[in-house]
Amino acid sequence: FRLGELGGSSGLCTINGGVLLSSSVVSMGEILNSSGTMTILAGQLIATNDLTKVGNLGPGIMNINGGSASLAYLSIADNAAGTLNLNNGLLTVTPQSASDWTRVGNLGRGQFNINGGTALLKGEFHIGDNLGPTGIVAMVGGQLFSTNDLTAIGRYGFGQMTVSNATAIATNVSVGRHTSAIGVLDLRANGSFFAIDDVSIGRFTNAVGYVFVNGGLLSL
Repeated sequence: FRLGELGGSSGLCTINGGVLLSSSVVSMGEILNSSGTMTILAGQLIATNDLTKVGNLGPGIMNINGGSASLAYLSIADNAAGTLNLNNGLLTVTPQSASDWTRVGNLGRGQFNINGGTALLKGEFHIGDNLGPTGIVAMVGGQLFSTNDLTAIGRYGFGQMTVSNATAIATNVSVGRHTSAIGVLDLRANGSFFAIDDVSIGRFTNAVGYVFVNGGLLSL
């Protein structure tokens, strides 16, 4: 299921009830010079067999304003810029294999804005996945659960996570994980971040990590 499949095109999909079931790849901004936007107001998106790309070769946007999205592998900014806005409703990512995860900023600049609702990420969560790209997670409301595996804020690239007026719960956390990675965790007013297992800041050689507590709660 591809939005923006021809050069110069703009693909739009709005789900306002019912179920959109995709048995293969879902892509927003499929090719160069195209764009794609998906908005969920109510109902369900189910794409649990393959990769969901928000920004493939063209820019992509996904808005979850209600209803739910159930995915297996989520890549925000797979190659081009991508933005996911979770404003309400439920986002669930359940891996079908060990190589399925959620990443923000693979080869493009990725932005994951959580303004409300709930994100359940049941596999690894990478922010700034590869060398060069930037991944940003900005929480100003809602809840994020990433409790089954690694959360890397700056895995190989630059990753930043800001939490205010929201709650994030993670298990094994690295802020700046691999060589040349830079990670930033920034807690602000009424933001809560709970790490229920290991936390490392600058995990491996030449990785850099910063944690700022400017308000809220950091629980280790």
